[in-house]
Amino acid sequence: KEVSASSDNQPITHLPSVQSLSTTLGEKKLFVSHLSTRDLLRRDYKEYAFNMPAFEDATQSSNVIRAGLATVPLRLSAFFASSSYPTKEIQDWLAERDLSVLAILTTFRNKKGKGWREQLWIVKADEGIAKKLWQGLESSKELELKRLDFSKFVGGTNATEESEDEDAKEVTIDEVQFGELYVARAYKQGNASATRKQTAPILRRLMEGL
Repeated sequence: KEVSASSDNQPITHLPSVQSLSTTLGEKKLFVSHLSTRDLLRRDYKEYAFNMPAFEDATQSSNVIRAGLATVPLRLSAFFASSSYPTKEIQDWLAERDLSVLAILTTFRNKKGKGWREQLWIVKADEGIAKKLWQGLESSKELELKRLDFSKFVGGTNATEESEDEDAKEVTIDEVQFGELYVARAYKQGNASATRKQTAPILRRLMEGL
């Protein structure tokens, strides 16, 4: 015999107490001010490995390329203010995980409560990946990426004073150097409903097409 969660056969998720708990848990999940840059990268992270054709002078027939996608509930400027040395912590994570590609996918709400997303892609410069990855990402109709000036995030811009103009002009700046081995590009994501579940297959298609 089935036991109903309530007398009127409403699903348990409709109970006020359950909805209240769900809201509280959601708020706790987004409370990340105490986390370091490294912890923010780790908290919601997925990693992928791709077998790529080896370079002509390589002794092996294939080359494993590792890519990571980290979802962060902060805008990029706030993420880069999460510790005293955020760039170094990101570089340490790249080295620790032996990554050729790292995407930081931000999700947050603006002052009006509207959901926004940004993407920061950091790519190893010497593996022939960056150019094709930029082209594929920027042509994606599912993501609707608009290039941002990456320097304003690293420069410590006040996250609360940052412009939230939806019609802001797309910049044409090329990728910037990120440490000695990597280059990076930052984007505003026009389709705020596209999550990592949509971004991961796009990454896979692009990597498998190299």
